[in-house]
Amino acid sequence: MTVFVNGRFLCQNASGVQRFSSEILTALDRQILRDSALASAVGSIVVLHPEGILRRPDWHRISLQKVGRTRGHIWEQGALYHASRDELLIGLGGSGPLRHKNQMLALHDANIWDIPDAFSSRYKLLHKAMRPILATRAKALLTVSRFSADALARHLNVPSDRFVIIPNGSDHVLKFPTDATVLQRNGLRSDRYFLCVGNLSPNKNIESLIQAHSLAGPNVLPLVVAGGIASGVVAEGFRSNSRIKMLGRVEDDALRSLYENAAGFIFPSLYEGFGIPPLEAMQLGTPVLASNTTAMPEVLGQAAMFFDPRSVDDMAKQLLLFSRLSTSEKQNLVVRGRETSAKFTWEKSAALLAQQILALKMRGSSGAQDVHTKDAAPMKIAS
Repeated sequence: MTVFVNGRFLCQNASGVQRFSSEILTALDRQILRDSALASAVGSIVVLHPEGILRRPDWHRISLQKVGRTRGHIWEQGALYHASRDELLIGLGGSGPLRHKNQMLALHDANIWDIPDAFSSRYKLLHKAMRPILATRAKALLTVSRFSADALARHLNVPSDRFVIIPNGSDHVLKFPTDATVLQRNGLRSDRYFLCVGNLSPNKNIESLIQAHSLAGPNVLPLVVAGGIASGVVAEGFRSNSRIKMLGRVEDDALRSLYENAAGFIFPSLYEGFGIPPLEAMQLGTPVLASNTTAMPEVLGQAAMFFDPRSVDDMAKQLLLFSRLSTSEKQNLVVRGRETSAKFTWEKSAALLAQQILALKMRGSSGAQDVHTKDAAPMKIAS
């Protein structure tokens, strides 16, 4: 039996969902390449994609196949459905064919309900209509954190334990080369700036962080913000000055260098279903200050300093507290950060995905009609 994967993510600009899809499949490809028993059990994996592919992964056992002449949701409901309808289809990006009867679907967060102002009316209308149907019909549901599982369950009216937790990894950042010239190009000195990574959407809360940084005053280090411009954001509202550097989108090699040389990483997001950037910073030995909301405490545990992202005063207070930490206190954060980030690897997540594929294939071969049972308990995050 062929396992098909919705490859629409290969035609989209890279963000957290696309990172999840690409990295977990790359890790799964490595696993089935070196494990013949797993390869035999899983069978053939084919990623179906529309025209206009942006990224072509270096896979050895997972193959690519272009189908249809359309793109977007029309492609999913038409060409993707017809090419995969008789087999298992895995959708890692939060959408898929509504008519498909044998689909494993990953939904990453409930932000269209919890932070509706961050999305266009058209996007909200479409996904609020589609996701309940997909969730009800899916043979298996995946998500990236317990927070997301509980939030999605409330909005989709499905039991929380239907969601299997397969978290993001963060070790991909170790593959990036280091471009040390990014510091010189931008007038930065190692260990003499704070770093924030994220696009300029309202949810990422960059404006409040800038206000908090200004309130904290000259006793805290300058702030560097790396990230693209989100749709609907007026870029003129985010300008560099003597204390703030807005770098815009940077390449992965420059990003690694910015992480490694930062005195601290700040993540002020109002809402995250998981939150990859703080773990990337921890992987590279940078202490983290982060929001105390949504999935952040679950993912980061005791490895970060936390603040209330809705309080500019609290953010400023925590920036000042961090600036006064001793060398040993900062090193303790670094050690805890490395230990925490080491729990989240794409190899572990790919192994969980493989288990779910095998479970669905076994149920299919036994003729089981309904796999939406309480016996399908969520897997625990590997540690």
